[in-house]
Amino acid sequence: MAERLAAAERPLFLVGGGVLYSGAEVEMNELAEALQVPVCESQAGKSVMADGLDGGAKNSFCVGGLGVTGTKIANDLAAEADLLVVWGSRLGDFVTSSNTLKVRELIHVNLNTEDAEKMGCKSPAAVFADIKTVLRALLSEGGSFKKKLLAGAEKRKATWGAKVLADKAAWLLERSKIAALPNSDSAVVAAVNKACFDLPQGGCAVCAAGGLPGELHKVTRGYFNFGGLLDRGGERKIACF
Repeated sequence: MAERLAAAERPLFLVGGGVLYSGAEVEMNELAEALQVPVCESQAGKSVMADGLDGGAKNSFCVGGLGVTGTKIANDLAAEADLLVVWGSRLGDFVTSSNTLKVRELIHVNLNTEDAEKMGCKSPAAVFADIKTVLRALLSEGGSFKKKLLAGAEKRKATWGAKVLADKAAWLLERSKIAALPNSDSAVVAAVNKACFDLPQGGCAVCAAGGLPGELHKVTRGYFNFGGLLDRGGERKIACF
C-alpha cells in the first residue's frame, strides 16, 4: 500500500465514517497534509477533515463531498486520479453515484471485509485493518514508510498538489456564492453550520431526507480542535450531520 501511494502521480483519499469510528481524525489530517493528497468525504465522513469556518483549523487539501450529492471539485479530481484510497466507507449509492464511479486503481482500508471488497477491490488492495493503526504505521518517524511517502509527495508537489490548491481556491469562491443565495437550502445550511460553530462546545446539525442532505454534503464545513482529540483534553467542535 505505501509503495503504491508513494508512486501515484494523482492520488485521492475518500474518508468515510470508519475514520470517525476509529478515532483517527488527527492522523488522517496529518497524513493528507504531509503527502499533499486531496481528500473527499462521504456523507458519514463529514467532519473527519478540518475544513473550518473563519479562524478554524483548516486542511488545505479537503475538497468536500464525493458523488451525486458531492462537490464539483471532488468529482472532477476523482475522474483524474490514478489512485483512490478509501478509508472506512461503505461505498454506497450517494458516494459512488449509484456505482458509476470509475477509478483507475483502488485501495480500501476497512475492518468490514464486505465493504472493503466492493467495486472489485481484492487483497492486497483490500486492507482489512483498523484505520488508526494503519495511519500510525504510515506516519511513524521510525518506520520505513514515511520516507518513501514524503519522497513521492515532493515529486508531485508542483503538479498535482499545485492543481488541487488552485482548484480548491476556485471552489471555495463558488461555495461562498452558493451559500449566499437568498431563500435557498444552501443558505439555510450555511446559517446552521455557523450556529454550530458559534456554540461553546460546538454543535451537530441533523438532517433526515429530501434535498437538504445533498446541500449538507456540499456546504457544511467540519472543524475540530486537534488538542481535543486523542484523550488530550480540550474542546472539540464539529458541524456535521
